Amino acid sequence: MIETIRDFHLISDLVATSGQPTPEQFSIIFEAGYQIVINLATSSSSNALANEGEIVTDLGMVCVHIPVLWDKPQIKDVQRFFRVM
Repeated sequence: MIETIRDFHLISDLVATSGQPTPEQFSIIFEAGYQIVINLATSSSSNALANEGEIVTDLGMVCVHIPVLWDKPQIKDVQRFFRVM
């Protein structure tokens, strides 16, 4: 169930947000009909998956990585996020 993903919140019929999914939970995301995963975590974030991009693309989804330093976010981070959205 998609609701078991940490901090999962449905924003609209097409958009949701969550904490870091486990490798197995990406299948649930795909089965729910999502096509793009935007990862805002850095590679040193807790629970970061070194192979997240591979997991996501192997399932047929697009993976976009925008690593944001949460204690020092940059305007370019939000601009890139807006372009992807």
